[in-house]
Amino acid sequence: MSRDAATQTASHCSCGSSLRWETRESYGERRALALCSNAACGLVTTASPDGVQPEQGLESFLLGQVPPRRYLQPWVRFYFKANQCGFVWRPYHEPCPTCDGEMTVQLGLPPLPERENDPYQVLLCLTCGATGMAWWLGERVTIAIDGDEWNEQSTAVLILKRVVEERAAMASEGWKWDFQ
Repeated sequence: MSRDAATQTASHCSCGSSLRWETRESYGERRALALCSNAACGLVTTASPDGVQPEQGLESFLLGQVPPRRYLQPWVRFYFKANQCGFVWRPYHEPCPTCDGEMTVQLGLPPLPERENDPYQVLLCLTCGATGMAWWLGERVTIAIDGDEWNEQSTAVLILKRVVEERAAMASEGWKWDFQ
């Protein structure tokens, strides 16, 4: 963002305080927004391009011509990111034990000698975010987490993200394994 004297059409808010203008430029388009310096007022003023409704001024300033995307839960974003990295999720045969949802999937991670501490199976409910992970550490060890732990980034979620990111990086460096 940069200040732009040309868009400073108004220098004072309706409350009498000064306005601080900022502009955004992209692909020949210039959008301007002003914030009232009075903390009690906080009015946002926009100088929108032609054709933009006043109630859409903030959206236009922030996004430009890009349509807004709907919010996706963190576990759903992880699911799509893993898919983009080449991981294949399969439907799981049981409903979610937490919400009884039918949108449960599993991800099998082949064991790698240099990555013995990685989970070999991940179960994920796309409805509520309940997640189960299984490791083979001489015996089967499993943990279960609920969807709230995706928002707070628990240790188990961080481990799962790290495993997927590092394995995807290994694959992009030419190291291949069977994603099936």
